[in-house]
Parts: sequence; structure tokens; C-alpha cells
Amino acid sequence: MNRFRLLTAVCACAALVGLASLHSAAQAQGGKTATLKGKVTYDGNPPALPNLNAKFAAVPKDAPHCAKGDTEDPTWVVDKATKGVANAVVFLKFASAPKYDFKETGLPAEVVIDQPFCAFKPHVSVVDVKDQKLIVKNSAPMLHNTRIAGNPIKNPAKNENVGPSQQKVFAIKSDTVPLKVNCDVHKWMEGYVWAFDHPFAAVTKEDGTFEIKGIPPGSVTVVVWHEPEIFPLTKDGKKMDLKEGENSLPEVKIKK
Repeated sequence: MNRFRLLTAVCACAALVGLASLHSAAQAQGGKTATLKGKVTYDGNPPALPNLNAKFAAVPKDAPHCAKGDTEDPTWVVDKATKGVANAVVFLKFASAPKYDFKETGLPAEVVIDQPFCAFKPHVSVVDVKDQKLIVKNSAPMLHNTRIAGNPIKNPAKNENVGPSQQKVFAIKSDTVPLKVNCDVHKWMEGYVWAFDHPFAAVTKEDGTFEIKGIPPGSVTVVVWHEPEIFPLTKDGKKMDLKEGENSLPEVKIKK
């Protein structure tokens, strides 16, 4: 079970709550927006990454090509120098549906997951189901299969063969848990997709940093997730009052 700990408390004045509501209304009419930045780091000594070469032998005809790509388990990708954790998801929860201009977020209209060797790239993705399409493609020379499943009511399993040079669009709904992505041909292949009904989520980079743009200023709850923990969106997060312009989330430390 992953444990999350915020290193620094975020102070908020009650008087700012009223201002936050005014800011949200102004943003909906073309006013300024907020940006949230931060960093997720590993608390302690990062775990070793298991090698995947032995698993490649399960599909002998594809093993040589698999070995050309990633050969280490991608669950814990931690920068050795800074202990920054990649592939953590930082997302915002709102008391009511936020009003926003998608163009202000700087995000693309498509979220693409590729399978160039025998791993999903990127390993973790976030999708705004209202404004973005989720595309899974295969740039490898052999067949891949993609199975995506989340909450069985909202996102029952969708299973598609994705041949070489093919791509498929997966229609998904916002969910309360991360959607698991698997390949039934290469069973060690796993990935995750968090699906939201807004664009205010990000995946940390290799150095553990993230940035979320175009946010309506005001009161939000910030939640951090890292596999393999699965929890609902009602999981307690950190409450913040975001002001117009740049805001910083205190450094978040996580561990296995």
C-alpha cells in the first residue's frame, strides 16, 4: 500500500474563499487562470526494478524485438539523483463542475498510447473524456492486443487487437478508479489510464515534476496517486485555494 505524505502544510485564509468564487466566475468569462506546479519524490531508498527478459521468453517469436525496448519493470521509476518519481498522477477535485476553456490548458486533443516494443508508452496516462480522444496505436512489427478495463459499471473491459501500424480509438467514461491497460499477447505488459470529466490532471515527469494549467482559481482538493494502489476519487487529498497565476503544491513524498 502506498503512503502519501505532504512535507509542508498549505495555509489558507477563510477570507480567500469568497474571493475564489469571484475568481471562478471571472475565469468563466475569459478572466485569468491558475497554474499548479509541484514535485513527487520517493521517501527513502527506491526499490530495485525487476528485469523483464525472463518474461519475454513466453512469446519466443517476439522476444528479440521485445528486448530492444524497455527491459525493466516500470512500476517504480525513480530518478537516482533527485529521487523524483515518474508516472504519479496528480489530479484536482472540485465541489462542483468547473467552468473552463480547454484551450487554456495547452493540452492536445488526443492522448496517444503506443506499443513500439513490449511496453505501453507512456506507462501512465490521464484523459479528459469531454475534450480528448484516447488512441492506442502499435508501431511494433508484430501483433499487440489492448484490453482496457476500469469500474465494471462505468468502463467494462474493451478488448481490441491492434496490428502493426494500426491504431484504435477507445471510448471511455470518467471513472472513480484508474483503468488498467493490458496486452493479452504479451501478458507482462501493463499500464494505467485515469479518466476524468475535466482536464485538470497531470502525470509526473522523469524528475517527478508536474504542471497543470488553465485551472479556474478557487478552492480545490489535490490528490496524488501511484500504482499499484487503487482508491476512489473520494480519497482524502490536500485542500488548496488557488490564486490567479502560479501556485505551488508542497513537495509530496511517497513510498512502496
